[in-house]
Amino acid sequence: MALKGTLRDFSAADIFQLIAQQQKNGVLVVSNANTVVRVFFSRGSLVRAELAEKDKERDILGQMLVRGEVCKENELAFAMDIRQKTLKRLEDILMEEGIVSKENLREFIKLRNMETISRLFGWKDGLYEFEQTDVTYDPSLETPVGAEAILMEAFRIVDEWPSVRQVITSYNMTFGVMGTGDQFEAMAREKEFGGSERKVFRLLLEDPGRDVQKIIDLARLGEFESCKTLFNLAQAGLLDPVQPRRQKKLGDMSGGSLAEEKRFKPVRAILVALLAVTFVVSTLLFGRIAYGTAVDFLRGRSEDSIKRWALGEALSTAQKKKIARVIEAWRLTRGSYPPSLETLADEGLLSKRDIRYPWELPYSYRPTGTGYVLLDPPY
Repeated sequence: MALKGTLRDFSAADIFQLIAQQQKNGVLVVSNANTVVRVFFSRGSLVRAELAEKDKERDILGQMLVRGEVCKENELAFAMDIRQKTLKRLEDILMEEGIVSKENLREFIKLRNMETISRLFGWKDGLYEFEQTDVTYDPSLETPVGAEAILMEAFRIVDEWPSVRQVITSYNMTFGVMGTGDQFEAMAREKEFGGSERKVFRLLLEDPGRDVQKIIDLARLGEFESCKTLFNLAQAGLLDPVQPRRQKKLGDMSGGSLAEEKRFKPVRAILVALLAVTFVVSTLLFGRIAYGTAVDFLRGRSEDSIKRWALGEALSTAQKKKIARVIEAWRLTRGSYPPSLETLADEGLLSKRDIRYPWELPYSYRPTGTGYVLLDPPY
């Protein structure tokens, strides 16, 4: 299978889908001006993803291990020296020399793979070439991951990353810890927090001076998941983000950097007015209800009811975008649209809450011959 071209014509998602469908063995090499990514496939599943920066002589996995305090800088230098002399894999040297345990190494290899793929899926330009060849891997360290799981995670990150970056704006941002461990546990039950929030909050309780980069390094959740967890804790009022004087700006999915952003401080009255106007205009334009019906409807409701209604419309727009991402990922990996939203929830690709949030009733979904229809539930 000859597969070569540019990402402008054929996206990373398309390439992964094709390799997975044909269950190919080989190496996909994707490069842009500064970076080269190599993705290794065995029978269509990803087993390894490596990133190299053209202007830097360093090993990404090794640096992750050092920053995560799993090994020391001099131990990594020692292992790298052996690799240069013997051409052995760094992973094998680290285990043979007793520098890193197999459990830690397995965890960080998985993390490196997903971090690399997340960055790759954000590229809008670059050259790619797939070379068919036998790929060997160590099943005790590397676990093959199917294209469906990769696409779902990549789409989720692309979808949610912009909202997270509005609050978590730089790597050297720190946080005021606003609660105790007991307060966190009470909040965890209410907000349905999981292990990620517990791990990150514990790291900040141990040392409130840790910044975003240090949390990413120590939490072993990946950059996006660490930042999303900090975002969740901040939204819950358990953390108060503190802007540094000089920001090391958080990278975006394309490997660039964000313009400096001020934290969003909503003016409630203006926001509610804008949401209400947006909703009325949209309903008039798309014919959901006639003008007279809309006016009568709004007159007959309290101010709080109108606020909730308008905010619900705004949240629903964002939620339908998330559902559409998952539907598209299902189509890419399975060749057809899902039969129902409940199927996506049963498969664990969406939660039961996702298919109805922010409404009481679930969204209306119907696949068609060439696409699908996704609508808000009836009021």
